[in-house]
Amino acid sequence: MKLLVKGSISKVGITTFDRAMFNAGIISNGKLLAEGPVDENGIYSFNLEADQLPDTMELALYPASLNAEEAGTMAVRHPIKASQIIKSPTEKDSLELPMDVKLPRSFLDSIIRRAKQYHIYGNIYVQHPTWFETLAGCRIDFYEVDSIKESPDLLPLDGRTFPELIRRKDYLGTAYTDTSGSYSFKFRFGVPGKKPGTIFARKKEFSPFIPVTPDLLPTTFDAKPDIRARFLQFVNGEWKKVYEAPMTSLDWNIDTDFHRDYTIPVDEIMPTASSGIAPTSGFRFHTIGLLPVDTTRIIDGYAFAQPGDPCGTFSCHPFCGTLRVYGLFAAAHAVSYYTVELLKTDTSGSALSGETWQPLEDTLKNLEWNDTVHRWTSVDLGPTDGKFNNVDILPENSWLEHSLKVMWRTTNYVDGYYKLRITGYNASDTQVAQEELPMLRIDNSLPTADIDINTPAATICGDVALDSSRTITFRVTGYDFSGHVDDIYLYGTRGRYGETAGSSITLPRPDATLPWQGVTNELVAFPLAPRSSSTITCTTMAYGFHVRVQGLGTNGYTINLEDKRVWKHTNLVVTEPTV
Repeated sequence: MKLLVKGSISKVGITTFDRAMFNAGIISNGKLLAEGPVDENGIYSFNLEADQLPDTMELALYPASLNAEEAGTMAVRHPIKASQIIKSPTEKDSLELPMDVKLPRSFLDSIIRRAKQYHIYGNIYVQHPTWFETLAGCRIDFYEVDSIKESPDLLPLDGRTFPELIRRKDYLGTAYTDTSGSYSFKFRFGVPGKKPGTIFARKKEFSPFIPVTPDLLPTTFDAKPDIRARFLQFVNGEWKKVYEAPMTSLDWNIDTDFHRDYTIPVDEIMPTASSGIAPTSGFRFHTIGLLPVDTTRIIDGYAFAQPGDPCGTFSCHPFCGTLRVYGLFAAAHAVSYYTVELLKTDTSGSALSGETWQPLEDTLKNLEWNDTVHRWTSVDLGPTDGKFNNVDILPENSWLEHSLKVMWRTTNYVDGYYKLRITGYNASDTQVAQEELPMLRIDNSLPTADIDINTPAATICGDVALDSSRTITFRVTGYDFSGHVDDIYLYGTRGRYGETAGSSITLPRPDATLPWQGVTNELVAFPLAPRSSSTITCTTMAYGFHVRVQGLGTNGYTINLEDKRVWKHTNLVVTEPTV
């Protein structure tokens, strides 16, 4: 049996819309049986083929960009009565269902704005202390979110801020910044009825003609559609979130085309090293991370960054973590592939007994720009049979890090001294270049940390009675046999809300240009600060004291790495001295 469904959508009042943006469909028990497009004149016509028509059916009108069965509140449904179905005047054994529809104005105001395609474009900038630069190779994931506004009525009396609660977060799509740092993103909003979480204020989204009612809580809930952008960078072979920011307030009812630039603080990102300058012959190491490679910055295996270096200024740090090594082959050699080898050495750079050059097996990935789909693609450059593909011979603007040659994951290797060697080969498998990196001191170990009370005496339960000096002396340990301790930091908090217990104390490396083993069971006096107005009545109070030992180490981008940091703490119940 064939049922011809036909009809039209009438224009409603002053609301203008592109009627070709809708589909019409027959739905029964939540399943789509047949559908057809609504043309620019508002006319639709399609056939439903079935052995027998269902007892209950609905005519649904919904945006063409959506699946009919998932359109939710973005669809208008009209029940179909048996009396509306007539015999076809032209075809034997065929039926017709003529239905003309008028769409509610409030529905159109909401749906039109959600079904439109929006376009956001702009640039991503990195904010340095005194200047800005664009950020290439950044992935931006866009979400539609609803959040609870910070309202004075919701703030606790002690002034602490009320946390922002995301009521829903729906993925809209992804864009990428190209080599110039610009992005372009086109999207449509999702289906309100399919979103999880509470539905306060959802009726008001895109619907300025619906009056605000008490259940919308306009002073508490944000009724606008908000876009939040999540920024990711390709770090050591995988995408990692580095920043997140909302869009500025935009009037989605006016236009579908918006320019929006984002600014990310430089401390939030992994900086991209410059490609450097290719040598006239052989191979030249450019940087490890952002640390330039030369004999003034790598001395006896340790890193000595100088003023003006993009990684900052520091001295006598061993290397640790993942080392991203950059360099270029001479263009004249037309290097097709290269090998990377490691040699374990003594402090002078000579091979240890029984040690020989061994191939580096850590994989290398880079991002290649696809100008057709406007996105970066992760490319595995090796090693395959010990060989890495060389992208020096390819256009520079096609690769995010044109001179990246090695990602050495030093945590997979025993601490000690190493040399790294790169050897380049042309398409005929002829060696055309070879260069050794200056010897590096690798240390991924953690220093030892400890803290315990010395005086006054404390019970095993942590009970301490202060004397009139109101000073607690601790035995503090921050130690590393290899001399890779940078500083030792001690601080304390007290009470339910963690107010400061006193001025923090730092034991720095005595000479910032030399190694330091640190201290063992060093007696450190910690004078307690007077109690605040909130805790002045507390004669006995909980205290927490923490020691942080920062180990020396750099990955070429920065120092004070979390992976080289150790924390220890002790908890005490302190009773004030009696007057």
